[in-house]
Amino acid sequence: MTYLDNAPLAKEQHREGTSLRNRLRLATHGRHEALDHQFEGLGDDARPSLYEDFIRLNHAGRDKIEPILAASPFALHMPDWLSRRATPVLAEDMAAMRLEAVETPPFAIGQPDLPQAFGIAYVLEGSRLGAGLIHKQLRRTGFIDNHPALSFSFIQRSGDADVFRSYLAALSALDLSPKQEDRLIAAANLTFDFFRSTLSAMRKSEQGKAVAW
Repeated sequence: MTYLDNAPLAKEQHREGTSLRNRLRLATHGRHEALDHQFEGLGDDARPSLYEDFIRLNHAGRDKIEPILAASPFALHMPDWLSRRATPVLAEDMAAMRLEAVETPPFAIGQPDLPQAFGIAYVLEGSRLGAGLIHKQLRRTGFIDNHPALSFSFIQRSGDADVFRSYLAALSALDLSPKQEDRLIAAANLTFDFFRSTLSAMRKSEQGKAVAW
């Protein structure tokens, strides 16, 4: 999973330093940097196994979280999101590459309220934007052409900045109390933590299989 909320949309950043978006970016920065660091190798010298891990993690995380978000108040504020859920596309990649599904730990927010739902969506929508940039990077370096056995459906269909802008517009339109904003930010951080825990469990499982072999 790669998360992004920076350069491509910098000109649209709220000017006031206390805007909710700025608070989100600052409060989640450490967690999203730590997660992105795990996939820094998706660059000039990318390994197929790292790309496969990226797809498995995104599939596992979204397969767990997207149904929760779909049943939340978020779907009422952004009804078009329901048709853009990424799990089906990731399932295509998983099937094409014959990848094994990942068991995930429990997600801490089973029934999110509106602020929590927007915090969860902040991570998922930013991640989708980042996946689009990964696609551009892998195409530029020749990775995609050099690995025809891999499947790139998810990253090919990601990266639409207008989609993230629509999320930001909905976020800006929320009328939240300071405590509700805190709940939103906490939910975003819990979502980052969930993806990191899932990745850790996935890699421990792979190490265990290697030792057994």
